[in-house]
Amino acid sequence: MDWLIPLIVVLVVVVAVAVALKTRSREAESIRNRGLALFSAGRALFSGVLEHAIGPEYRVFGKVRVADIVEPQRGR
Repeated sequence: MDWLIPLIVVLVVVVAVAVALKTRSREAESIRNRGLALFSAGRALFSGVLEHAIGPEYRVFGKVRVADIVEPQRGR
């Protein structure tokens, strides 16, 4: 019976992680369905070409506004 409590804890953690991952995937799918993207297709293509051209020594970062990725909830 000493194994029962650790088993319950492990099951609760597994369920919590599964719920969190499912929620995240739903949010990501919702963003894709609304057509929101950080970069246009042209900018994304250029970014990929630029990263390939400069090699693994450097990293290319895009300039993204907070307003493009955060949407405040009403009533909070």
